[in-house]
Order: sequence, then structure tokens, then C-alpha cells
Amino acid sequence: MWFLNQSDCLEVLEYKEFRQEIKETVEGTNNIYDCIFKNYYLIP
Repeated sequence: MWFLNQSDCLEVLEYKEFRQEIKETVEGTNNIYDCIFKNYYLIP
């Protein structure tokens, strides 16, 4: 399990092709693990 804070997650998202869409989704949740799950497992 990774231990990241919200800003770390958003920083990683900066490298995603559709980063803005992802960031908007992530900013709507307080669950960092949900953020990681969405970005490393659900999004191709």
C-alpha cells in the first residue's frame, strides 16, 4: 500500500494524458486510496 497525501496524488496526475478530467474527479473525494485506485487500476 502506498502512503501519499492528496497533493502527491494530484502531482502524479499532472503526468496523465487527460489530467484535468482526473484532477476534477479526485478533488471531489477525500479518500486518497480511492484516488490511487482510480488512477492506477480503473483508468487505462
